[in-house]
Amino acid sequence: MGSDPSGPGDPVALAQRVAALEAELAAVRASHAAFETLVESVPDFVVRVSCDGTFEYVNRLAPGLTRAQVLGRTIFDFTQPESHDQMRAAMARVRATCAPASYEASGIGAGGQDTPYLSRITPIVVDGRVVAMTIVATDITEIKEASRRLAEHRDRLELAAEAARIGYWHWDARRDVVLWDATSCAHLGVPVAEGRSTYQGFLDRVHPADRARIRQEVDASVASGRYAGLQFRVTTPGGELRWLMTAGRVERDAGGQVSGLVGCLLDITERRRLEEQVLQSQRLEAVGQLAAGVAHNFNNLLAALMPALELTARRSPATAPLLEDVLGASQQAADVVRQLTAFARGTARGAGAATGVADAAALARRVAELSRAVLDRAIVLEVVVPPAPALVQLDGGELEQALLNLVLNARDALETAIALGQPARIRIEVAAAGEARVRIRVADTGAGMTDEVRRRAIEPFFTTKAPGRGTGLGLSSVYALVTARDGALEIESQPGGGTTIELVVPAATAAPRVAATAGPDPGGGRGEVVLLVDDDETVRRAIGTVLELEGYQVRGIGDPRQALAAFAAEPGGFAVAIVDHSMPGLSGQALLDRMLAIAPTFRAISFSGLDRPLAGARAQLAKPVSTAALLATVRRVLDEP
Repeated sequence: MGSDPSGPGDPVALAQRVAALEAELAAVRASHAAFETLVESVPDFVVRVSCDGTFEYVNRLAPGLTRAQVLGRTIFDFTQPESHDQMRAAMARVRATCAPASYEASGIGAGGQDTPYLSRITPIVVDGRVVAMTIVATDITEIKEASRRLAEHRDRLELAAEAARIGYWHWDARRDVVLWDATSCAHLGVPVAEGRSTYQGFLDRVHPADRARIRQEVDASVASGRYAGLQFRVTTPGGELRWLMTAGRVERDAGGQVSGLVGCLLDITERRRLEEQVLQSQRLEAVGQLAAGVAHNFNNLLAALMPALELTARRSPATAPLLEDVLGASQQAADVVRQLTAFARGTARGAGAATGVADAAALARRVAELSRAVLDRAIVLEVVVPPAPALVQLDGGELEQALLNLVLNARDALETAIALGQPARIRIEVAAAGEARVRIRVADTGAGMTDEVRRRAIEPFFTTKAPGRGTGLGLSSVYALVTARDGALEIESQPGGGTTIELVVPAATAAPRVAATAGPDPGGGRGEVVLLVDDDETVRRAIGTVLELEGYQVRGIGDPRQALAAFAAEPGGFAVAIVDHSMPGLSGQALLDRMLAIAPTFRAISFSGLDRPLAGARAQLAKPVSTAALLATVRRVLDEP
């Protein structure tokens, strides 16, 4: 049998086969070298370990270690002992499931420095069983540090939000789910268990007056993709009205479409209350300035009118009854002007004004006694005051008038309750209110006020009473009185729930001054010359006529500079001067100062609608003044030693 030249024994074929194998081996070696180069360039540690964790291959070494120091040892020799249990558990899962697993552990470097690693284990499977494992360990130091900083930042934000009482909320518009956190639930007055709702559920909590506006603004935010933030009112389940402010941003899905809103919620009730008080104070200050001007002009008119009416009534018996009616109406107008002046004075004077001392407890009892005569018998009047005096830094007469105003307002508020046979009660309470403060309350069980009426209640001339039953100056004058003395006035009221007016005023330590009693009328004039200085001609004519008819000589001058010149020319020619407070060119105070500089013992009387007498004056006459008060004051000043 002949030989096959291409058979296995053929040297040529064998050489070719060897060459092919060597080429494949070279390719494998090149591929292996490339793979090793690739693996060794990876920043992570890539190792092969046996099933018990013994190192069989490492792609790189920690500084200071050699392969001889690593190969043949286990991964447990280079990790912290507290990590070993989770490492063994992960390796056991890989062997049991032939599926990858991972764990975190701190590796020990050559210098003993701990480094956190995230290790991912992949099984090496031969014939269906795990014969070894590949572990890729990634240094997660930076990730851990970033996570720590993120957690620290989150804690700070949570602390700041908690300190500022900022709540968070989220509305998923597509699922119509609104979520509120615990702080937001507290702002809304609902338990945390009710912190999940719908958009309509949220709107149901919004005050009805704000609901349409909120719906419109939210719809606009969704349509435009820009959320500007909102302020609105809510009524808690307990009936409390709160102002809330929300701010946030619009959320979009992967396609750029608006998917909802997310933001924060803040209770701004107190801020709104303070803003309202500031605006109210500014509004009242402006009204006070206007009132001061009106009162000044009206006082001058009445100062001229009332003495003329009194004189005419005295000299015309036939028309005296009619004139008495006109005089009574003028007196009522004067009372309104005094209230208006008191309000204007209070808004302009501010805190710290000098004042008297009064016993609020004694005045409360006195007002109750006076009020019982004008209260319906169906009204129960209670007075709760301390047994000891409750001294306050207020003028007794002004405080008594203020309390009387409050009681009469409470009486009017109870008319409907009395008509319906419902309980009618007024309670006057005086008590200490912390350090150096006294609280005075007048509460009724009447019809109460709406929010709008409550906010406007202290505005002058604002009243809900029928025409002719009130001027609208009672509560505003009380407000001006207490705020001018560094006090405060608060109104608590709701429809059907009665009204409580609370005054908090500074306490006093000195005993109240006892007013001196007036003596008998000393009589008319004896030819003394009176210098009457007032820029209003009708006032000069009316006052001058009264004085002249009673035996005085009067020189009336409207220009204060001319009056000063006349006085300087003959200081001894005048027995007394009646000086207006406010005049153009030279004020009454400046005029009197210059007159006293010429004649220090000269007698002068301040004449004004204000309660601030001219410094150096012997007495004060209030505009408008009755003829009796005018004559008695002039005679008393002249007769003083």
